[in-house]
Amino acid sequence: MQDLQKKLNQYAIIIRKYNLGDKNFFTSEFPHIDKTYLETAWTYAQTKIQNREIIKNASILTIEELKLATLQINSFDNKTENLYYRLNNKFDVKELNLKNENIERKVRNALSVKYLQNLLQEITELQKKEVNPFKAKAGKIIGKLKYGLIAVGIIGIISAPRVIDGLTPVETLTQKIHEKSKYKFSGSICRDGHTSHSQGRGTCSWHGGVAYKFYKGDYRKTIEECRAEAIKLSWRD
Repeated sequence: MQDLQKKLNQYAIIIRKYNLGDKNFFTSEFPHIDKTYLETAWTYAQTKIQNREIIKNASILTIEELKLATLQINSFDNKTENLYYRLNNKFDVKELNLKNENIERKVRNALSVKYLQNLLQEITELQKKEVNPFKAKAGKIIGKLKYGLIAVGIIGIISAPRVIDGLTPVETLTQKIHEKSKYKFSGSICRDGHTSHSQGRGTCSWHGGVAYKFYKGDYRKTIEECRAEAIKLSWRD
């Protein structure tokens, strides 16, 4: 929270120093931040920036002054830390003539707006990290649990048939395996073991010829073969 408070303090300082808004404007920029932090920031800004230190924007500029000010604004590095340093440099109207004073006021006003835009984005990102740490941690935990449950579910789906078979009596399981071995179509078994859906001329021509034909409803396995398989699968007998 210290980083968040520090940035809020800086935001309030620039608003006050460059006459960009009052306390209500400042607090309205951060509707989701605890008012305690905002009150602390604004009080800090009032302490740091006295009324005589407020720098107002230039009211009227000549065309030449505006061109020179725009050139400085566009050429300035817009990194947040560089902007903050520039905006807090010494400003003494006694050391400037009217032309340079107007240019400096215009430049600083434009840079202060850029600075607040940068800082607002940083504060928003920081708020997400610091104000909701428990939410972020909860999200990670839920994510891990979710993947864990998915893994358990997949394992359960894969192993469920094996568990069911293991709890089934041998004779019951034998009949189940026998029924599953029933052909659902008419076809042929080739000499190399390939199964074909055909029984006509040319069937299994690429698989060594037809070993035997079968018809829909025939059993692929004998009852003895099914019983031997059931004995291996069942845990009950």
